Amino acid sequence: MRQMSFGECAGKSWLSTWQIVTTMPFFLLSFMAALACTFAFPDILAAAAAPPDAGAHEAIRAAPGSSLMNLARVFIGALLSIKIHRAVLLGEGEKPLFPAQSRVVPRYAGLYLVIGVATLLLAIAIMLAGKFVFNLPIASAVTLLLSFAAGLFIAVRLSLLFPALSLGSRFALKAAWRDSRTHFWQIAGMMFVVSAPLMLIGIAVALVLKPLLEGLHPVQQIMLIAAGQAFLSTLFSVLSAATLSWLYARFACELRTLVSEQPIGEPAAP
Repeated sequence: MRQMSFGECAGKSWLSTWQIVTTMPFFLLSFMAALACTFAFPDILAAAAAPPDAGAHEAIRAAPGSSLMNLARVFIGALLSIKIHRAVLLGEGEKPLFPAQSRVVPRYAGLYLVIGVATLLLAIAIMLAGKFVFNLPIASAVTLLLSFAAGLFIAVRLSLLFPALSLGSRFALKAAWRDSRTHFWQIAGMMFVVSAPLMLIGIAVALVLKPLLEGLHPVQQIMLIAAGQAFLSTLFSVLSAATLSWLYARFACELRTLVSEQPIGEPAAP
C-alpha cells in the first residue's frame, strides 16, 4: 500500500492519462475506430431500412440491438483497460497487445459479467420487495434509486480486482472485497472527482453539436454520433483504468500477494 493523499492520487490519475494519450496516440486511435464500428454498424443497418425522413434518434431506437456488438465492446474495453493498467503499474508499452497470461482478458471480461449479474439480481430483489412489501410500483423512483446504489456498491467494492487481474491475479472476489472494506467512499469519491470534468465536457460537446447534426442524412448522423461515442468511451476507459491503477497502488493489500507481476518499485509477492 502506497501512502498517497486524495489530491495526489487524483493528480497521478490525470497525469497518467495525459502521458498515455500523448505517448500512444495511434494505439488509442485503433481502439477508438474499433469501438466506433461496434456503435455504428447495427444503427446504420437500421437507418438504411428506416423511412427517408427518419432522424438519427428514430433510426437508433429502431435498431434491433446486436448482442454480438455488445460482446465486442466488452472485449475491446477489457483489452484497452488491461493495457492501461499495465502501462501505469508496470511501465509496459503498446506491445505486446495481449498479456503473456492467457487468462487475463477472459477473467477481466468475466468480472464485468459478475458485477452485471449481481447488480441485476439485487435490482430484481429490490423491486420485488418494493412491490410486495411496500406496495410500490416495480419501476418506482425509490426502487430504481436503490437498485442503482446497490450496483454502484458492488462495482466499487470489487473495483480493485480489475488492476489485480491485469497483473495476473486469480479471480479473487473475497480478497478484493476485503481490500476495499474500509475504503468505499475514498474509491467512489476518487472515481467521481476524476471523471466528473470529462462527463461535463461530453455533455457540453453534445449540446453544441446537436443542432449541427439535424441537417445531415441519418446515416451521416449515426456515423458522427458513433465517432463521438467511441472517442468519449476510449478516453473514459483510459481515465478510469489509470485511476483504478493508482487506487490499487494506494489500497490493495491482500490482492498484492496474488499477482504474478508487481508494480514498478514494489517488492516481489511472497
